[in-house]
Amino acid sequence: MIDLRAINKSQFSKAKYFWGAATLAKLCIFVFGLLSVLADTPFANAPQWIIGIAVISEILQTRSDALKSRAESLLRLLDMCRSFGRVISESDKRDIIASIPRKLRKRFSSEKPADFYFNNEKPDGPQRAVENLYESAWYTGHLSHAMLLFYLTMISAFVIVSIFALITALQIDIAAPNQERVIRAVTAWLMLIFSLNMVKGILGYINMYLRCEKTKAACLQLMSGAITESDAVRQWHEYHISRSASPLIPDWLWEFRQSSLNDAWQSAREAI
Repeated sequence: MIDLRAINKSQFSKAKYFWGAATLAKLCIFVFGLLSVLADTPFANAPQWIIGIAVISEILQTRSDALKSRAESLLRLLDMCRSFGRVISESDKRDIIASIPRKLRKRFSSEKPADFYFNNEKPDGPQRAVENLYESAWYTGHLSHAMLLFYLTMISAFVIVSIFALITALQIDIAAPNQERVIRAVTAWLMLIFSLNMVKGILGYINMYLRCEKTKAACLQLMSGAITESDAVRQWHEYHISRSASPLIPDWLWEFRQSSLNDAWQSAREAI
C-alpha cells in the first residue's frame, strides 16, 4: 500500500528544494554583478554568465511552482477525504503513483499507513471537517505570520545597511570613482529585495494570514450551531484556494516552531 501522506510531504519538500535552489541562483547573480561593479576591470563574458544563471533560476522556480501546485492538489484531496470520511478513488491513486518514478515507489510503501495529520478523534462528517479546518488554519496562520515578520526584518536590515554604507561613503574622503562604485553596490543590494521576491512574499504571507484568520472565525461560528456539509466544503475550498496562491513555508521554520506550536495548540483546543 502506498502512503499518500508521505508522497505529499515529499512533493512539498522537493518544491522547497527547488525554491531554495532558485533563490541561491539569484544570490549568485547578485554576487557576480557586485564583483563586476567593484572590480577594476570587467569580467570576461559577464553578461553571458548573468543571463545563463538567470535562465537557470527561472527554470528552477518554474519547477518549484509545478511541484507546489501538485502538492497542494494532493493535500486538498487528502484533507477532504480525511475530514469527510471519503475514499480516494483508484483512478486518483493511479494518477498519483504514476507521477512517482518506479525506483522510488518502494520508499512510500507501507502495510498500513498511519495518518496522524489531524489531532481529531471525532467521527467523520461536517463537524470533524470544520474542526480539522480550524486546526490547519491555526497552524498555517502562525507560520505565515512568522514568515511575514522574517521578511520584514530582512528588508529592514537591507535598508539599514544600505543607508549606513551610503552615509559612510559620503563622510569618508574617497575618490569619486570609488564613491560611484559604492553607490552602485548599494543600489544592487537594495534591488536584491525585489530580485528575491521579498515584497511579493510579504504580500502573499499577509493574504494567507488574513485568510487563516477569516477561516478560523468562520469555523468558530459554524461550530456554535448545526454544521451542514455544504458549509464545511465551501470553507475548505476557500481555504485551499488561498493556500495554493500563497508562498511556501520553509522546513526550517516548521522545525524551529514545531514544539512551541504543538504545545500551544493543545491549549487552544481546550479553549474551543
